[in-house]
Amino acid sequence: MRLIVLLGLYALAIVAPLLLAWHYFGNPRGLPQELGTILGMLAFAMILSEFALSGRLKSFSESVGMDATMRFHRTVGWLALSAALLHPFFYGSTPSGGLFPWDSSREFSIASEFAAIATGVIALVLLPALIVLAVWRSALDYRYEVWRRLHGVLAAVIALLLLHHTLEAGRYAMHKNVALLWQILTALAILS
Repeated sequence: MRLIVLLGLYALAIVAPLLLAWHYFGNPRGLPQELGTILGMLAFAMILSEFALSGRLKSFSESVGMDATMRFHRTVGWLALSAALLHPFFYGSTPSGGLFPWDSSREFSIASEFAAIATGVIALVLLPALIVLAVWRSALDYRYEVWRRLHGVLAAVIALLLLHHTLEAGRYAMHKNVALLWQILTALAILS
């Protein structure tokens, strides 16, 4: 029963930014663009949750068990990578060019500013590298402590890149409360 409650709380935490965003924006984009947004937001939320799932929150890992926590951490990592890799492909037919005077909520267009897109692309390149380095950790000639620090630093860099990408390119993050939630979640993740 405790595991079901924890999984329910985890799922709620992952979808909270999406639910908040939908609360503030009544007009969704077309289905492909909305799916791309959903995948991007879920991927970012899962990546941020990975900081807590890395086994350093003793109250969580002691109640579930370190082995189960790390298995879940790996599974969420693969799911986040899959969602992140699919995310950009859903915007293929959307006009770009940034904000148009008649489209202040980016309902009909997507951001095309270089910096906003570049941070997302860099994070999209670093995320698979982070996972590959974790999968083949034992083949690397590093002590575990050194690898763990490198893993944490690279994860923090990815989180900060994704935060910038979300705040600058994300339609829903244009609302100050949604942007604030992403900033708080990112800060909590990095501080953990």
